[in-house]
Amino acid sequence: IQVPFNVKNEEVIFCAETYKVIFTPMAFFYFKGGGDNQIRIAFTNLSEAEIVIAIERLAMYLKSKLTTNLDGN
Repeated sequence: IQVPFNVKNEEVIFCAETYKVIFTPMAFFYFKGGGDNQIRIAFTNLSEAEIVIAIERLAMYLKSKLTTNLDGN
């Protein structure tokens, strides 16, 4: 998923602690740089209801992050 901000390790930790959902920065998959503003989501062994909840939580994180970036904070 392309996002309009650079994804840092601290963002992953914050999202996991605050929203109880985790993603992987795509930069982890580039050997020569790249993927700085992309995330990867994956799921296994989850029910459809759990996937919906996780996507809702990720959306709350992204909305919060975008609102913060727009406000300049």
